[in-house]
Formats: sequence, C-alpha cells, structure tokens
Amino acid sequence: MSINSPGVLRLLRICRTVSDIDRAVAFYRDVLDFLVVGTTTHRRDAWSALIGASEALAQCVILRLGQQELELVAFNPGGAAYPAESGSADLWFQHIAIVVSDIDAAYDRVRAALQLRPAPCGLISTSGPQHLPPNDGSVSACKFRDPDGHPVELIHFPDGAGDPVWQSKSTLFLGIDHSAVAVGDLDSTIDFYSRQLGLKRASHSCNTGTPQDRLDGLRDVVLQVVALLPELHTPHLELLCYRRPAGRPISAHRQYNDIAVDRLVFQVDDLASLLERLDAEQVLIPTQVSSRGIVTLPNSQRWMQIQDPGGHMILLTEGERA
Repeated sequence: MSINSPGVLRLLRICRTVSDIDRAVAFYRDVLDFLVVGTTTHRRDAWSALIGASEALAQCVILRLGQQELELVAFNPGGAAYPAESGSADLWFQHIAIVVSDIDAAYDRVRAALQLRPAPCGLISTSGPQHLPPNDGSVSACKFRDPDGHPVELIHFPDGAGDPVWQSKSTLFLGIDHSAVAVGDLDSTIDFYSRQLGLKRASHSCNTGTPQDRLDGLRDVVLQVVALLPELHTPHLELLCYRRPAGRPISAHRQYNDIAVDRLVFQVDDLASLLERLDAEQVLIPTQVSSRGIVTLPNSQRWMQIQDPGGHMILLTEGERA
C-alpha cells in the first residue's frame, strides 16, 4: 500500500488479557503446543500509557504456534473476570482459531485437559467436532474456553481448502488461521475495516443448521460470517454477526485490564497518515481504554490504540515491539 492509501499489512498477533500469567502460559504451552518466545514487564512506561495502564504492572508473554503469535498479558491490579454465562453471540466474544491436522485427536487432547481444570475452562461445542456443510466452508471445528473463559476454536481444513500451509501433517497443532469477533452492526464494521484500515473482503456466508448450533452451543443460530484479509492473508480477521440469537452488548464501563478485553495487533505501513484519515472521519473515539494519538516506545517504534465500531480493541504499529 502507498502512503496515499495507508492500511494494514498483517495481523501481527492477538493480545489476550489473563488473570494468572503462569497458569495461562502453561495451558497454551502444555495443551496446545505453543512455544514461549518472549517476556516483558511494563510499569509506568510508554507501552503502559499506550493501553491506558498508567499505574498497573503488566506481565507480557509472547507465544508462537507455527508462524503465528499470541500475546498473554496479566495486569496487577487485575480487572473484571470474563462475563458469566457468556455465549458466542455476545458482542465481547473474540476467539482465536487454531488449525489442527487431526480434529479428533486434537479434540481428545483438549477435552482431557479441560476435565482437569475448573470452570470457566470447558467445552463450548456440544457433541464433539462439527463438520460444516460446503456453503460454510466444509471445515471441521469445535470451540472451548481457556482457564480465563476466553473462547478458542480448533479448526481442520479439508484437502485443498484454506492456506496451503494448513495441509501439513507434521504436527497436531499447526498455527492460528484467524481471530473472529462478534459484531452487532455488520455493515458499519465491514466499512471500518475495509475502507479505513484497508482489509479486503474475501468471503461472506450465512451459517445455520444443527452443526452450527452444536459448534456454538446455542439454538436456532443464524450467523453471517465475513472474512477480511490484510495484505499478508494469514492470519486474518472474521466478523461474526448473529442474527439469531441476539447477544449482549459490551459494557460501557469496561477497563483496560478486564479479562474480556482482547486486542488485535495490526502492522500498518504509515501510522501518521492512517491517524490523519481516522481523525478526519471522526473514527477515533476517546474512551477509557483507547489512546488518542501516537505513542513512541524507547526502541523508536510507534504505536496507537483505537477501537472498532463495536468496541473491540485494536493496536496499530509500524513495526515490532522489542
């Protein structure tokens, strides 16, 4: 993308808030085969200012699976727990989709691990992995919750489907295909990500029927799914708009350290030009969990935090954080 058309180059990682960093790392490492690749501690520094955590201590651990990354962040003091009795249609819902080479073997391993852990850790899907019809991608999938209640999806692509890298049989857990967020207003959210951030709409389906109900652990689901791609297609973003059942809205009183606050971390080509565009179109809305303007870290990398129209948090950067 040119400077005259700034936008997202890639989804660097998903930043996930957790209550106990050691417990969360152990779960993703020991159950899902993630590797620890970096640790950082923040307090009263530029990164803390970026996300609105001026007084909190933040412990950050970056994990890698395949070529994709997940960042776990624990704050002290911590925020509110993941909302009780959450469902896939609730608008704070955001999952990561982990690709597996054998859906049954992966499900068996995860189910055994979940049985050893207390709630909110547990299965979301009912009746095991679900095989979706061709109009829904022909994938096999199931969903569960990690020790903090965050949703995670296991997904298996049939031959010839998805990114070619997902056809590998070398390991059980291959990498992260996408992050999916629940949205209430599909049109405005598509417009934001496509027109403002430059993601490209790749597909749009309407999912319904028994397999989708079992996958989500809900009844009578009518779900519109839109896939949005950055320049580097994997991982990508999916929007989930539940026409039925209706989900609960994101709390207006949430804080940066609440467990349900995840952050999509996007690399962009020109942060200043993107900020100018967002500001001109009044996309930037000051909130308790959004920074307004660009923050420069000690390594000279520039970052900004915004939110999408539904309230999901986004970190934008021109480069990696050391």
